[in-house]
Amino acid sequence: MKIPPRTVLFSALAIALAACGGSSIAGTVGTPAHGVFVTAGHPQPGPQGDTVYLSIDNEGSGTTYLQQCGDNPTLDIQQWVNGHWQPVPQPLTACPAPTTPGPLELALGQTLVVTRIFTSGTFRVGVFVASKPDYTDVAESMSASFTVP
Repeated sequence: MKIPPRTVLFSALAIALAACGGSSIAGTVGTPAHGVFVTAGHPQPGPQGDTVYLSIDNEGSGTTYLQQCGDNPTLDIQQWVNGHWQPVPQPLTACPAPTTPGPLELALGQTLVVTRIFTSGTFRVGVFVASKPDYTDVAESMSASFTVP
């Protein structure tokens, strides 16, 4: 079985951080689930805040299934506040009903890119992933933390 390069890099980074004592911010490296990685791009300044491109990549062994928010994946956005990760509340209107019911399929090798606007702070973003369409083995894939000035 071939191990994807990102998995090797992720493992090496986790070992290096553990050896150095890690970071004061939990989740700095990021945590994949079912072979799905969430990667936040560099914040791009804009008039209403910084735009961050979030790449959701399936590098696992088959199709995965993401919880839907409208026609996009549900994002678990968290902010580092007073030494803890706190959920960032989303407006009730943020998740309209999806046009297709059920989980969002992400084929092996497929990438989804979603954008969000952030104001200053340190954040991480997760998605809820399952390897089965009935969603019985759901787990959260979390990005590494990123800071918006």
